[in-house]
Amino acid sequence: MRRHLRILDFAISGLLRARARSLVVVSVYSVLVCLFASLLLFVNALQRETHRLLDASPDLIVQRIRGGRYELMPVERAGPIREIRGVVGVTPRVWGYSFDPPTGATLTVWGADSVPDGALEFREGALPGEGDPQVCVVGSGVAEERFLGTGDRLPLKTADGELLAPRVTGIFTARSGLLTNDLVVLPGETARQLLGMTAEQCTDLAVSVRNPLEVDTVARKISEAWPDARAVSREQILRTYDAVFDWRGGLWAAFLIS
Repeated sequence: MRRHLRILDFAISGLLRARARSLVVVSVYSVLVCLFASLLLFVNALQRETHRLLDASPDLIVQRIRGGRYELMPVERAGPIREIRGVVGVTPRVWGYSFDPPTGATLTVWGADSVPDGALEFREGALPGEGDPQVCVVGSGVAEERFLGTGDRLPLKTADGELLAPRVTGIFTARSGLLTNDLVVLPGETARQLLGMTAEQCTDLAVSVRNPLEVDTVARKISEAWPDARAVSREQILRTYDAVFDWRGGLWAAFLIS
């Protein structure tokens, strides 16, 4: 024990003889350790938020691609896809983006008829019904930035340049803040008007598959039936996000460790 105490005394004496150098070394290493821990925490938080966001996503998302770019999907394709063995449901989804000049932000617009059950937790009000098209519900972030409450109007500009001012009937939150901060949910007809879609068009198709092991088979059948269609599974999206976060986080981790 005395031998170890002498080694400890020698180490402390060496540090005290070069106090300035020791202080600089300890400070630099403390900052690097804090940065490395913050990086790991930030990457893990992004991955957790992504998994929460995609928990309620459909098994397959079918998009229409032409010339390497997204195009609006014909709603009539939902019927033949629903007839594929293993498919239990196909929902045409209407969503897009709308610039909000007062805040300088881009709002995400979503049709109420394609919102998954239980995805939104309402702080006030409820989802808009189909009876009144001039209503909407907004995320907590939009309500805070625009100082909105139930009964207020949210001015929005349609694709044709006309002014649309639906009445706010509810404010919601969700498990993931990434989903709610910029989200505005409108009735399907109003969302199509805002985004410049016709009744025969939708943004994409959400496909539910009975057996998770058959998702890739259903995706292959859809791609064979429509060459301009791309079917993306939830697992593919999760793997892509995880790979991106791991690659960027690993790059910065290697830089800090070096």
